[in-house]
Amino acid sequence: MEMLSGALLLVLTAVILAVMFGQGRSGDVAWLSTRNLFLVGFIYFQTVSGAITAFSGLNERGLFLNEPGRAAIVFTLIAAAFTGVFLWSYGRFRQLMRTSSGMQPARSELSGLAAGLIAIVGVLAGLLFRFVLGTVPILGVITIQLSVGMLTAACCLAAYAWSRSFWNPASVLTLVAVTSTSVAALLVNAFGRREILGVFMSMAFCLYYLKWRSMPKWQLLIRAAIWTTVALVAVVILSAARSSGQKERSVGDYVAAIAALSPADLVEQVVGGAVGQFAGGTSMWVIETRPGEFPYDTLHSLVYTATFPIPRQYWEGKPNSLGRTITEQCLISGVSNEHSFGPGLVGHIVNDNPWLALPLYGVLLGWLFAAIDSRLARHDRDPLEVVVLGAGVSQIFALARGELGLFVINALGTMAGAWMLARPFGFLRREQPDIEMDGADREG
Repeated sequence: MEMLSGALLLVLTAVILAVMFGQGRSGDVAWLSTRNLFLVGFIYFQTVSGAITAFSGLNERGLFLNEPGRAAIVFTLIAAAFTGVFLWSYGRFRQLMRTSSGMQPARSELSGLAAGLIAIVGVLAGLLFRFVLGTVPILGVITIQLSVGMLTAACCLAAYAWSRSFWNPASVLTLVAVTSTSVAALLVNAFGRREILGVFMSMAFCLYYLKWRSMPKWQLLIRAAIWTTVALVAVVILSAARSSGQKERSVGDYVAAIAALSPADLVEQVVGGAVGQFAGGTSMWVIETRPGEFPYDTLHSLVYTATFPIPRQYWEGKPNSLGRTITEQCLISGVSNEHSFGPGLVGHIVNDNPWLALPLYGVLLGWLFAAIDSRLARHDRDPLEVVVLGAGVSQIFALARGELGLFVINALGTMAGAWMLARPFGFLRREQPDIEMDGADREG
């Protein structure tokens, strides 16, 4: 049964890739759309990761499967059903949004000087929201999240300014200063590393839409390869450096931790990344323990999303993340208090009662990405719009790994922070006459 499930998951992977490729070639859905980023994450963290667990039996430490064959086949069926609901919902909502909007794509221009100045303002605002307002009870939970969007947007705008004047020393200096300051700020007191990956991903996303997609394909591929390599190296190093589980860290603490890394630490992170951090296997563990050993927690992800801003100190019974709950339920030892498993999207669906969660989450996520992609298709040549819509792409990519509710909050909160930075400077844009574009170019 395990071999059959693994093979079917690979078939599902091929089907998803075929849909993405076919719609990309026809121009119906942009190659670099939020839907496709989510689907790539779904492949990486669910179908391929699940297939690896099904074929090899390997899983996260502490998450043992008593009936791996049954868990794997149920996982496969739920993954396929969700894929169908999600793709159908996205297509329907996208069609409705195209019909109702009646808007034509517009082209706007932002000078390199304006983009650089906004980037500097973004860094200052991000530091204010993170380290000053972030200390205010209740409000700080929100402002810290908004600061991620401001700092990420600042890096994207600095990269855009640099792309307009590649050899200009001022633009290079601005890019280095804005990026290094933002990364340092995002590292302080952060246990995760997704915000840092988010900076790289969002910068690449914005540069693609605003500059790179007009280049010859070989140049685009070279830039994509270099950018991906730099981002992956940074993530591997930061992931290994956080292994002690210490959360309250300064930049100096990170530098010391990085200096103390051994080759074995780096290899462990590379292996974990290659298997999608066993998110598929974790989902199978949830399948095996629900509703028998542990009851369904109906629509937990929606409840967690709605109650997230409330500080736990004011609500003792505030719902925990599923990743933390799994850590407690599997009785794993020798991990830090901050340790959390990536439950996987299928794991969230099963924990949240699959009879309700599967159709509902498929429709809601289809609507969310259709809304973002529809707006992106109309404003894909407007720097300020692209920066806002691209600020949360790393969270969207990681949705399939989970924590589902948290990543939705992070994605929307990051976009909100970027919007707060970009909105006041809309008057600096200059509208340009629209140019003739075919469907594929118009969609990206």
